Amino acid sequence: MIVTFDNLSDALKSTYYAHNRETRMLIRGDMIFASSGHSVLTRSDITDSWDIYELLDEKFDELKAQGLSDQEAGNVLVEEMEMSLSKQIHNVEKSKMSKDEISAIVGKTILELSSYIYDKAKKELPYLSDSMIFPLAIHLKMMNERQVHQKARFVREINKIKQNNPKEYLIAKNMIQNIQKKILVQHPEEETCFLAIYFQKFQSRYYDNQKKIAVLVVSHGHVASAMAQTANMIMGEYHAVGLDLEFSDSPKIMADKVIAKVHEIDQGKGCIILADMGSLLQVGERVEKEIGVAVGVLGRCDTLMVIECLRKTLWTNETIDEIVESLDIKETRHIYQNQNRIHERAKAILTCCVTGEGAAIQLENYLKVRFESVFKDVKWLHLGYVDETSLMERIEDLNQKYEIMAIVGTLDPHISDIPFYTSQQVYQKEGFESLKTYCYKYLGIYNPLLEVLDQQCISILSGNYTKEEVIDNAVAMMVEANCVDENYLLSVYKREAWLPTYLQGGIGIPHGESQYVTKPVIHITKLDKPVCWDGENFVDFVFTLALKEDQTEAFEELYKQMREPSFMQILKLCTSQEDILEKFMLIQY
Repeated sequence: MIVTFDNLSDALKSTYYAHNRETRMLIRGDMIFASSGHSVLTRSDITDSWDIYELLDEKFDELKAQGLSDQEAGNVLVEEMEMSLSKQIHNVEKSKMSKDEISAIVGKTILELSSYIYDKAKKELPYLSDSMIFPLAIHLKMMNERQVHQKARFVREINKIKQNNPKEYLIAKNMIQNIQKKILVQHPEEETCFLAIYFQKFQSRYYDNQKKIAVLVVSHGHVASAMAQTANMIMGEYHAVGLDLEFSDSPKIMADKVIAKVHEIDQGKGCIILADMGSLLQVGERVEKEIGVAVGVLGRCDTLMVIECLRKTLWTNETIDEIVESLDIKETRHIYQNQNRIHERAKAILTCCVTGEGAAIQLENYLKVRFESVFKDVKWLHLGYVDETSLMERIEDLNQKYEIMAIVGTLDPHISDIPFYTSQQVYQKEGFESLKTYCYKYLGIYNPLLEVLDQQCISILSGNYTKEEVIDNAVAMMVEANCVDENYLLSVYKREAWLPTYLQGGIGIPHGESQYVTKPVIHITKLDKPVCWDGENFVDFVFTLALKEDQTEAFEELYKQMREPSFMQILKLCTSQEDILEKFMLIQY
């Protein structure tokens, strides 16, 4: 049964030439099935099927008969030319013919000319494979036998081939000029295209094996360069690239810089962007749209993540999506998706109590006072209920009007996709913090500092103080909050004696050994009168760090904010512990 183009439906005819080019390139030729079994390629098939000129002439006439314009037909023919060459190259390679056999088919002169072209091109294209010689020899034979009256078909599309293979095209052009003395070249421009594609095809295997997914690390300050450099040194490969952004850069400028860098380092297999700022989660879509590079973006990273990303991009065949999925332990991509979803319903938190609506309102007010300064656009809902059936129906009705983020109450209604927190949990600090962190993540404003900042560990000191008094006060409050043990104070002084921890901008960051930390915390001290910190420099803000080894995100975020003059100026205007904590809570991503 033979199915021809005319047998196809109008819908299939209209989309036939719009099929994905990469998919069509995988088609190596006809599949022939017979009662005696699957047929195989014979030696005679190689030469009989190699007349690509006749094939393209017939295809051009066919396309014109179907009503395509010269330009449309030319576009199709360029693809047909590349695919035909790929198929014939594959056939010759599969045949495993010897040099003598090829010589018998094409002649000694043509074979020597093919070898000459390869040797010359190899000097400019060091990864050119010598397997090009045999198929090129057959092609030259057919070119030499071509009828003089045949027309060139690709003049209009030469610019496209130049753009796709600029280096190969230039080498091929010089080569054609040289060999015209040895063999008749009817249409030099057209043959230059053929030869350029040969050069490209017989380097592709090397490039396919060598190209890797690019890795770009982005941050404010010099954190990104440091992480990339460290990861490269550990892995023994210079693959990760750091991009340090200025604190004064606007979101647009940051995105423009990232896009330019991705375009610079792309190897043809896409790029993974590891950023220490959630705002860059949006840049992936712009990169893919503007420069056509596949991108995966993570809005949180540390040095260990960069190392793991390098390991996967260098030593595995995992795709961008697979690598990002495995690295995205904090689900930053989903945070971004939640942040950017367009919802007509307002987001809400529902409180409900089995003892009645009054208890639900009381629970609502408890949460509202603590949340409302940050979650200003969140609606608060409450329900009292007697039986579970009516509760389910009422929650379902509310869920039609609002996007309920979480339910807090005395009895779990078991609503799928909506987490439940008991009232007993949220009245305790750990449970309350768990609900708060979940809501921050859901709204896309999660801040790692929220896990290490505590209102009990914030001091506002007025009057004259010494450096030692500031440190003693900070550590005493941290001990009282059960964040560090009493040995921590001595480790802080040892660290300061070795190297005072002063930062430009009037900031001190004393810290001790993590082995004495029981609960990670950053103590904040605001001074109305600067304290001499190292015998020369004065500070009016002191951040005493008590962090574990895995708290790098919190420190990086704190460092970023400390280096932001506008943010520090806002902190200096604060008059209460609540006010200082709120300013950190309001950091948006």
